[in-house]
Amino acid sequence: MHRNYRDITDLISEEPRWYDENAVPRYCEYSPKAIANIYSQETALVLIKCQNCSMEFKVAFSERNLQFELWDMATKERKKNLSDLIQDGSLHYGDPPNIDCCGAGPTMNSIPIRVVEYWYKPVLRGEGVKDRQIIDMDALNFQRDTSLEIVLRD
Repeated sequence: MHRNYRDITDLISEEPRWYDENAVPRYCEYSPKAIANIYSQETALVLIKCQNCSMEFKVAFSERNLQFELWDMATKERKKNLSDLIQDGSLHYGDPPNIDCCGAGPTMNSIPIRVVEYWYKPVLRGEGVKDRQIIDMDALNFQRDTSLEIVLRD
């Protein structure tokens, strides 16, 4: 269950545009530079819905909220990428943002609907790297890959 940020949302007349990896309401346009994980190499803005009432939310994914799915904790090695989870249909946010969408909402699961935006740093795919050294600094800048902006469930 995520924390309710009513102390923030009650002070702002507009609805949040999206929620970060920690379900914190965000009021700016989504950008890879605005996610909670400043070290992220991949991020996605995904439309999810509350399992109980079907209220929809746009939420961010990065290595921050997918650490167990992406990393082998024993060896500290990456086993998957966010793009893999999108492609194999195993992307999962967990509880929806806690806005009291329904009585059970904060404790319910969420259902991923579609990837709205997907961004990655080319260095993640080995681009701009030679002999484990970065040779192209542009490989550290996020690039959008619209081929992964797909419907996950109807």
